Amino acid sequence: MAAVATASQDKREGDISDSFASLAGVKDEPLPDHFRQIKLSLVQGREQKIIESWNRLLRQLQVENDTIAELGPKVIPEVHFDDLDKDISAMKDEIKKRGAAVIRGVIPEDEARGYKFELEDYIRKNPQTRGFPQNDPQVWELYWSAPQLRARLHPNFMRVQQALMQSTWRMSDPKSLISISQPLSYADRLRIRQPGDAAFALGPHMDGGSLERWMPEGYGRGGVYDAVFEGEWDTKYDPWDASTRVDAVNDLYNGLGACSVFRMFQGWLSMSTVGPREGTLLVNPLLKLASAYTLLRPFFRPKSKVDLEVAKGGTLARERFLDPVNWEFTAGQQMTSEIPGATAGYGMEFPKLAYHPHLELDRTMVHIPQVKPGDFVVWHCDTIHAVDFEHKGKGDSSVLYIPVCPITEINARYVSRMREAWRNGTPGPDFPGGRGESEHVDRPTEKFLSAYRKICTAKTFTIVHIITPQLIMSSPVWLITGTSGGFGLLLSLRALKAGHKVIGTMRNASRAADALEAIESAGGKVIEMDMTESQASIMKKIQDAEAIYGRIDILVNNAGFAMLGPVAQFTEKEINTQFQTNVYGPFYAIQAALPGMRARRSGTIVNISSVAGQDALPTSGLYSASKFALEGFSEALSKEEAEFGISVLIVEPGAFRTNFLKGSQITEKGIGEGNLLNKMMGRWSDYEGKQPGDPEKGVEVLFQVVTGEGEGEAGKLKGRTLRLPLGRDAVGRIETKTDRLRQDVEATKEVAFSTDF
Repeated sequence: MAAVATASQDKREGDISDSFASLAGVKDEPLPDHFRQIKLSLVQGREQKIIESWNRLLRQLQVENDTIAELGPKVIPEVHFDDLDKDISAMKDEIKKRGAAVIRGVIPEDEARGYKFELEDYIRKNPQTRGFPQNDPQVWELYWSAPQLRARLHPNFMRVQQALMQSTWRMSDPKSLISISQPLSYADRLRIRQPGDAAFALGPHMDGGSLERWMPEGYGRGGVYDAVFEGEWDTKYDPWDASTRVDAVNDLYNGLGACSVFRMFQGWLSMSTVGPREGTLLVNPLLKLASAYTLLRPFFRPKSKVDLEVAKGGTLARERFLDPVNWEFTAGQQMTSEIPGATAGYGMEFPKLAYHPHLELDRTMVHIPQVKPGDFVVWHCDTIHAVDFEHKGKGDSSVLYIPVCPITEINARYVSRMREAWRNGTPGPDFPGGRGESEHVDRPTEKFLSAYRKICTAKTFTIVHIITPQLIMSSPVWLITGTSGGFGLLLSLRALKAGHKVIGTMRNASRAADALEAIESAGGKVIEMDMTESQASIMKKIQDAEAIYGRIDILVNNAGFAMLGPVAQFTEKEINTQFQTNVYGPFYAIQAALPGMRARRSGTIVNISSVAGQDALPTSGLYSASKFALEGFSEALSKEEAEFGISVLIVEPGAFRTNFLKGSQITEKGIGEGNLLNKMMGRWSDYEGKQPGDPEKGVEVLFQVVTGEGEGEAGKLKGRTLRLPLGRDAVGRIETKTDRLRQDVEATKEVAFSTDF
């Protein structure tokens, strides 16, 4: 059986340069007209309010920019770990205004400096380690080294992350599915930047996607920036409202280095002593103003232009250019698709002063104060930040990237997948793929983690086991088609018995009153849907069903039937009906369910095929053709969706004692001539009620493979197999077919080879 690849395996190898268009050498291309339409929809009906809010914003930026330019690094709040609670309480408002902070002495200085030496030894032992730039790496593709794991699990670190989340972030909706009482561990890279380096010259940028900030299916899912687009950035927009970000999607393009989780803060732990211009971090410490400006800038353009590289801050030419009277709103026909600095699949960048001139980044990007080993630097997920274009210091500038992540559904699911990446030694799903550290010498094992937990009593890696079942796995939502009887009904009842939520579909509920009562009395819901309906109708019904519980975790395409007869006899209507039910209907249902699954970076699609989808018998040609088609697109689907955390399972039952044969139809033209055909039809009739397969046992195995729950061995196959044959007869027929296929390939191999150039 073919194994389903993980997301990290699906991505090609790469490095940190793949996260940013500037480092990756991506050209600045015009955006599709689709983005002009998005921009129009964002401002429609509130144009005047946005213009007024823009003018207020420019006036406030002018004042704040002067303050930042004067104070420099002094503007960055500093907190001491020894007085953590007191300092954070005192500095909370300033941290929220500046969007950045330095926490001193989180890890003892000698211990943190020792991490760097240990990492260099790890790299020496594993010279195959990738990094950027390739000829002289400064940023290493390492995620699972012992120092990184120890730092992430350090009890001091856990305390700091918890304090930061709880002191600065709030939840406008108390029902939001988020917990800020315990951070989740997120595996990121490390940097060991040497003096003189100018290759890792990463200019001002924002993490967390770029175009997604304006897209309704991106940050719009949570209404993160709604207040800004309503012209009320100063009165209603709160960049620290966690509730709005729970459902937001940061990575709609599955960028090679894009982050899909909600990081409240990005951060790094210093492993060296570095100061300004020594290969360190710069930030724009005007979080709310800079965010609002970035979001509104695409809707305005200057009436006259000036070269800002020449017209420095304080000059009359710059003042006139930045004056609000020089800027006009681009409404209606004047609207373009332009979003300066945004590129699909990459982070938001600010490469030219002309793109975001009022931010005056040439004088408002300030260095963080000097840091020592063990200091922790954090910045809000929307804070504009950069690194020194050149490391002009005398010693290394070394850090471990460690963000601050709350528990949300998306985050918990990600960490569950990340745990598998750790076991395999490969990069986490957000990062470029490849072998990673899978073959590295001295890569830590579970034994290492167990021993370290006993020392520091940290519980980070057990959080997934504790929280995930409570938060998201206690009641997965199933949508199962064809629940009037057979596998569909039994699977619905089995899932409901396990405490899961089930939405079943029936072609005609009034004709399946017993099944309807059984499902509803067990707590399930039923909708009417015929798999021969149009694409629009099926997709609408699936989307309406998704709205019942807010998601579909498991989609089971079970509805189907068999049209029996010889290939020569089928009518056009019979062929269409067979494919509409067994192929097109499932296709449309999947198309409707995928957006939600992709947004959550998780989901399971189960397509009930048949052994006939592998081995076609006489009189089942049309039915087999539909199941071959189902399996064909399922194979492609499994490869397409693996990178989004969505698994696909093809189920191939043999003969089970259900009413399937009774529900089969025979072509209206009859069987026609042929002893073989008539003999086969007789076999079908004699077989009814004598099939070897026990449907309850088959459904139990299917349930375990899909969920990983239950006491049998089948649960161990969860996520590991693409195909699931059910029944001894199914396995026998598939093995025989496979042998015949292998014989055909061997017999024709030389002839096949002869056709190459």
